[in-house]
Amino acid sequence: MPLAIQGIDEAVLLWIQEAVRQAWLDPVVKAFTTLGNAGILWIVLSVAMLFWRPTRKAGLLAGCALIFSLLFTNLGLKLIFTRPRPYTVVDGLIPLLTSGDPNSFPSGHTCAAFSAGLVWART
Repeated sequence: MPLAIQGIDEAVLLWIQEAVRQAWLDPVVKAFTTLGNAGILWIVLSVAMLFWRPTRKAGLLAGCALIFSLLFTNLGLKLIFTRPRPYTVVDGLIPLLTSGDPNSFPSGHTCAAFSAGLVWART
């Protein structure tokens, strides 16, 4: 089953590259992706929340959640699953950006966004 899912994943990535990718959008996509690197956007927003009393608790809890998610995802799950980044294994896939982290699953960007967003929604 995982190989079938990976095959679908690879086909979708190649389709996006061929049918959807537009050169004029490349800088926008790169900038948007870069906002999620190391959880920078979520960290900045959480720190900013610390300066306003009504959001202080949410900012503090989101910061804690970001630290936990970093440890759980990057030092735990990624080492268990060790799924390689698609641009290293899919023939013909041309990456817009590369990463020093060789593992793609689970996504650190998604984990950070979900951790901070869930805490903000709950508080």
